[in-house]
Amino acid sequence: MNIAFGQVEFGERELVEQFADCNTLVCLKMTNSLDDANELSKIIWDRISSQLPRKNYIDDFTVWVFSETKDCIFDYCKKLPLTISQVRRLIPKKSLNNTRQAELAAECDICLGNLLLTLDTESRLQYIYKDICGLSYRKICRIFEEDEHIIRKGVNRTRRKVNNFLDSNCPLYNPDNSKKSDRAKQIFLSDLPTYVKEVRQNSHKVNIFTETEGLIERDNFWSV
Repeated sequence: MNIAFGQVEFGERELVEQFADCNTLVCLKMTNSLDDANELSKIIWDRISSQLPRKNYIDDFTVWVFSETKDCIFDYCKKLPLTISQVRRLIPKKSLNNTRQAELAAECDICLGNLLLTLDTESRLQYIYKDICGLSYRKICRIFEEDEHIIRKGVNRTRRKVNNFLDSNCPLYNPDNSKKSDRAKQIFLSDLPTYVKEVRQNSHKVNIFTETEGLIERDNFWSV
């Protein structure tokens, strides 16, 4: 990475080092399918890498990468049928010895992914950029070329939808008001791991997407 006059020269290696993990998350959360996410990720890679090397300021380059990603996602999702995923190949963190914990994290990941599929493409991506990737509102505004109050309003509306769903349906997030499905009953009767107890105790204080993601180890789709 060469720095001159405040600008950075970005090549493929810098792209992988700084954006590969986030790209994997975005593609998985937008499609909830390993195969579709892998295909989408390659489309994004081909589009961005074909324009490298590129000199830019770091913030401007970040906005550019996520803007190009957004355009690829919008095109891809137009032809992507919305299907409910049943199986996702997930690898628990190597440091996890609690198999039950890993299994529940995998189930949460599938359920949360299906929840996101109920949102329109733009709302889904804005929420992922803000609450899962951690982009600032300022950057998201530049990416979507929208006023900040519009972006904030949209993200907050999606947060309410997510929280309302979890309050009503998730036995881990809200055991008191959740619908008691057979799966929920199994969870209640099981020896709950630390992960579940923490979700219950802190459900309204933490981002359940990032908490679940912290228990899952993924190989990113990009490599140099």
